[in-house]
Amino acid sequence: MLKMLLILSIFTTFSFARVVGGIAMLVNGDPITTYELKSFARKNGISMNDAVNSLIQQKLELQEAAKLGISANSLEIDNEMLKLAKKNGLSLDAFKKEVAREGKSLSELQENIRKKIIKDKLYQAILSSSLEKPTEDDLKRFYDLHSKELNAPTKVDVIQYVSLDKERLKTKLRTPAFPIDQVSEGRTSVPLNAVPPQLAEVLLKTKKGHYTPILNIGQGRYVAFMVLKKHQKHITYESIKPKLFGAYVNERQQAKLIEFFEKKKSEANIKVIRKPN
Repeated sequence: MLKMLLILSIFTTFSFARVVGGIAMLVNGDPITTYELKSFARKNGISMNDAVNSLIQQKLELQEAAKLGISANSLEIDNEMLKLAKKNGLSLDAFKKEVAREGKSLSELQENIRKKIIKDKLYQAILSSSLEKPTEDDLKRFYDLHSKELNAPTKVDVIQYVSLDKERLKTKLRTPAFPIDQVSEGRTSVPLNAVPPQLAEVLLKTKKGHYTPILNIGQGRYVAFMVLKKHQKHITYESIKPKLFGAYVNERQQAKLIEFFEKKKSEANIKVIRKPN
């Protein structure tokens, strides 16, 4: 079974560049086309303004990586492909066939993986300088600031609906009291730390008594959940203190990356050729 949310995150993180529809802007001389902007906005369900900011960020990342001599070779790309295949319980050949069966472009996936490898290497280089070690007061302030997130639900009770026929599943969600052929259902509890982060986020965002969107879980199967109950456990500062260090450092690293690229953006020569709409 392909973990579609994992693959979807790779396909939608980067836009495949095509010079179609004309150049919308130049970032230090590198073009961003109107096609790229519209395609990226559509695939990610975001506004055109957000698409502009995201693609400018991508250009700046690739330019900075080039300055530092960072690249990704075919062996690294193949290794990442193999990791994806293993995570989905497939051989590399079977994984490639599954990608093709779902109508995805293998060459586009490989290009997106290449860009992701470069991005990861670049971020490691930017973060190579050490950050100050947090004090006890730093960790306590961090806990207080994020107490709501830290005490988020750990498990969700749901009714799970599964079918090979998406239309039948839609009918079942509209009329849950009536049995629908080829749609199975059952109550279960979903531990949020044991599912992909994207699914956990969907379950957390879905209100009690409401349905999640229908999700494609691979091999022609579709699933949806009705959220029944969210189990929340209070986490004290002392019990989570050993994990706070990593969370604190991660937040500081994210802040450092944002600051780095905000500076690069302010220094960049960004020229708008035609305003995207």
